[in-house]
Amino acid sequence: MAKNNNISRKTVLSYLNECFNNDPTKFISKIEIRNVLKTDQKTIDKILAYLCQSNYISRENKKYQINANGIDYLDKESKHHDEQVPVLQIYNICAVVFGGITLVFFMGLVVFSTLGFHVPDNSRFLVVVVLALGSGLSVNFLGGSFAAKGNIPLPFAKEHPVKFAATGGGAITVIVLILGNLLYS
Repeated sequence: MAKNNNISRKTVLSYLNECFNNDPTKFISKIEIRNVLKTDQKTIDKILAYLCQSNYISRENKKYQINANGIDYLDKESKHHDEQVPVLQIYNICAVVFGGITLVFFMGLVVFSTLGFHVPDNSRFLVVVVLALGSGLSVNFLGGSFAAKGNIPLPFAKEHPVKFAATGGGAITVIVLILGNLLYS
């Protein structure tokens, strides 16, 4: 049987809470906890000692049971986890909005070009900037991981004294600006 040495306090509390929900009068032995959670004696001793000192569990005749403080702790942890989900949804919504606005802008350019309107030569860089910022914001909110590194050459310097690096949405913005400026001329 493989031992799990990476077991958490919350895992032990959750198991004791499950046992308590099934039978509120039952106390669980350390051996039963260790066997069910497949961990070693030293790890379970440390966790149970901490949980007893923190007043999350009660001990009676070398057996353990979760108490009201432990149940409150698990409730707070689950609420804290539930509160983090909307933040991720907001980032995804922002990514879709910025991506959608950029897409609509470029679809508008295509529609206008089919109607005979064209982007003036002196405004093409603005189109590249809109594409770069829209792409960068979308990637930034989606949490993508892109990287860009480079050197900025100075005409009077022998080496490249200015170096830059960007990651995430900033990297996409830099990459799209460079590629857009080179390819859309």
